[in-house]
Amino acid sequence: MEGFLTVDALGRKVYCKGRVIKWDVEIGSFSFDLLMKSLENEVKWAANQSATMWFFHKKFGEDTRLTEEIHLRHLFEMYEAEMRCHVIVAIVDNSNI
Repeated sequence: MEGFLTVDALGRKVYCKGRVIKWDVEIGSFSFDLLMKSLENEVKWAANQSATMWFFHKKFGEDTRLTEEIHLRHLFEMYEAEMRCHVIVAIVDNSNI
């Protein structure tokens, strides 16, 4: 996860350092909604912010935004042989997406 600025309960800007979050998941039992809920439980951001995610799409040779269930299935299929994948997460202001 990339570092980001957020606002605490007192209205002060707070920098949240970037970090790696590791999850062990079973293919077929992990949905896009569960991914988002798990991320929300792991990372706290302000009400005017949201998480955006990308993964490297091997077929297209570029980063693809992860926005729906079909993208998550493609991600798991592409990286099944490696049994691991990387997703880049950024917390952005809702006005910027």
